Amino acid sequence: MPVSKRLATLFAAAALLVWTISSLEARTKKGDKLYAQGREAEQARQVEKALDFYEQALAADSSELAYQMAYRRARFQAGQARVDQAQKLRNEGKLEEALEEFQRAAVIDPSSPVAEQEMRRTMEMIEQRDRQIAAGVKPEEHPLPPGAGARREVDEKLASVMSVPVLKPLSALPQNLRINNQTPRVMFETVTKLAGINVLFDQDFNTAVNQAPRSLELTNVTLEEALNYVALMTRAFWKPVTSNAIFVTADSPQKRNDFEEHVAKIIYLNNIGADKDLGEVLTGIRQLVPNLRMSQVTSLNALIIRGTADQVSLAEMMVRNLDKPKAEVVVDVLVMEVGRTRTRDLAATLTSGTTNGVGIAAGLTGQSTGGTGGATTSAVTLNRLAKLSSGDFSMTLPGAALKALMSDSSARVLQSPQVRSIDNMKATLRIGEKQPYSSGGIQPLFGQVGTGGSSLFSQFQYLDVGVNVDITPKIHGADEVTLHVELEISGIKERIDIGGISQPVVTQRRVVHDIRLREGEVNLLGGLVQETENKSVSGVPGLSSIPGLRRLFTSETISRNQSELLIALVPRIVRTPEFDDLSYKGIASGNLNTVHLNYAPRQQAPSEPAAAKPEAVAPAAPAATPTVVPAPPATKPEAPAPPPPPAAARVLLSPEKIETQSGATFTVNLQVENAQDLFSAPVRVKFDPNVVRLNEVTRGSFLAADGKEVLFTRNILNETGDASIVLSRMPGSVGVSGSGSLLTLTFQVVGKGVTVITAPQLSFQDSRASTILTASPQVTVAIK
Repeated sequence: MPVSKRLATLFAAAALLVWTISSLEARTKKGDKLYAQGREAEQARQVEKALDFYEQALAADSSELAYQMAYRRARFQAGQARVDQAQKLRNEGKLEEALEEFQRAAVIDPSSPVAEQEMRRTMEMIEQRDRQIAAGVKPEEHPLPPGAGARREVDEKLASVMSVPVLKPLSALPQNLRINNQTPRVMFETVTKLAGINVLFDQDFNTAVNQAPRSLELTNVTLEEALNYVALMTRAFWKPVTSNAIFVTADSPQKRNDFEEHVAKIIYLNNIGADKDLGEVLTGIRQLVPNLRMSQVTSLNALIIRGTADQVSLAEMMVRNLDKPKAEVVVDVLVMEVGRTRTRDLAATLTSGTTNGVGIAAGLTGQSTGGTGGATTSAVTLNRLAKLSSGDFSMTLPGAALKALMSDSSARVLQSPQVRSIDNMKATLRIGEKQPYSSGGIQPLFGQVGTGGSSLFSQFQYLDVGVNVDITPKIHGADEVTLHVELEISGIKERIDIGGISQPVVTQRRVVHDIRLREGEVNLLGGLVQETENKSVSGVPGLSSIPGLRRLFTSETISRNQSELLIALVPRIVRTPEFDDLSYKGIASGNLNTVHLNYAPRQQAPSEPAAAKPEAVAPAAPAATPTVVPAPPATKPEAPAPPPPPAAARVLLSPEKIETQSGATFTVNLQVENAQDLFSAPVRVKFDPNVVRLNEVTRGSFLAADGKEVLFTRNILNETGDASIVLSRMPGSVGVSGSGSLLTLTFQVVGKGVTVITAPQLSFQDSRASTILTASPQVTVAIK
């Protein structure tokens, strides 16, 4: 290839490379710009706008991971925002608008199951409202989701369940009540008639209760007290049936089982901390209240009970007095350790060496053999032995040392932890560190004994070293507490090698006490004193035993170590159970087999003093009750006939039936009649898109009869067979009254058969935003 062609090829390739790189950079810069704009929109909480920017950035560079993550995040947020808005609209009763919002949420985020689920629920609500309207039932202004209506009915039913009836007499009993020689039946009838209540007797009352005549005299009693007196005398049992009626029967276990009213209740406990505490309360109530059915719910600290009204009331009172906050105590622990070390060292000894010795040597010649302590020794030949003199010898004198030293040192260790604990519950405090140590043994090889071999094994455990405090308080009243104290102070003294493993040697001082203190009282745990004395003597043998002179030839060291541990405990009670007068009150609870409570008279509002009532005396025999016939009411003049009510407003699609041919067009008019103050008319039209198609929607003249502007919007979805139209007067104007046309719908036939065009759940409102008209008109279209 010629050189010129090669150069041309190289230039073309370089140009292509430069263009590719520039295009990639431009695309990346464009994506970054869109990504930054999306971030700004997202920070401004404009999630749909941010989603649009992220989508454009992702289209510019689909491989960028940051764009993908931002797009997915914004898509989820935008879809969730639409779902939240739709739920608000649905709670306000705007089902059509809510359905549209759910549909938009599903379009924005198709992966969201919430939008699809809520869309189905909204459609079910719309269909339910259509069925109510078709059945002539006025739908609710704020419809509930499927299932919520049933739950509300259950809640309303439960709220309407009545408790045990309480008697409400029409009049108070006379101050003095005397019943002479009457049967039990007459005695009950007399008391109830005076109080203005009704009485029902068991059919076996006359045979089951002794009907012998009795007398009774009562002074200043309430209705319940009087009935209890009569029941006690006659061995009868009564119970309120309603607020103005009682039922009376014989007092026997069988009759009580048959007629005594039972109450079911859940009692919640607020101060139970452990499961065993709830079990103790349950056991105590079961033992004291006979025939009471009880069960515990540990997760809610609750008791489920069922029994008679008096049994339940007694159990409630016991729970009230047992469900008290437990007492708490704070214990200040002061740990003080004082150590003192005294040392005395005295020495007077002789030493050797040239430093302290004095040498005298002769000037001999010959080979030196060395020496110690500065002395010199020389080798002397035999022919010179006769010429030796005293000048040829030397002597080394020992040195002397005198030492006197005394030292005195003291140390103090102070720790002051604070422990808080609930009554009768152990509190643990650990200040220090965990030290590992090894423990082990010998085990046979291969897991069996007698296999001919064994091996050593070891395992590591951890020991708490430092200050370890365990305190269990028992609080007595508001000012005294008993403490079970286990206090241990330990440390590592040294480490020794055992079997090749360094094991710690632990020093330990431990105190276990049970003491009772008043609040704020200081208790000192002392007496842990340790004292050691060491004495060592060294010197020249023989000379160190000479009396008087031995001090010059001996060295003596004496050391004394003293340590004392002092522990102070100061309890302070910070909480006590709150007991009131009702906590100490004794309760009359009936006999061995039957729980019966007596209640004090209920306080009534003060009223004007009434005239003293005469003493009521029952007759010797029951007299016939006169029959009172009420007088006929006076004839009132005839009132003028009321004016006839205005004609009811209604909305309809006209005509109601249409016959047409395939490919033809037809119109349907939405009309309103006798409307009053019509302001807003949102309309939803549903049709079968396989049979007809909505081509055009034209506004009628009714809402614009006065010439003012009318808001008119429409959204036609022929794919789904749905159309939403909004007709509304402008804000600040008033509604329109009368009859007229609202809309004209133009359809085109695209199929065959019979179809129905409906305007479901129309809800028109007046100028005060109140619903004045609801309907679901429809048109039947037959296509030949």
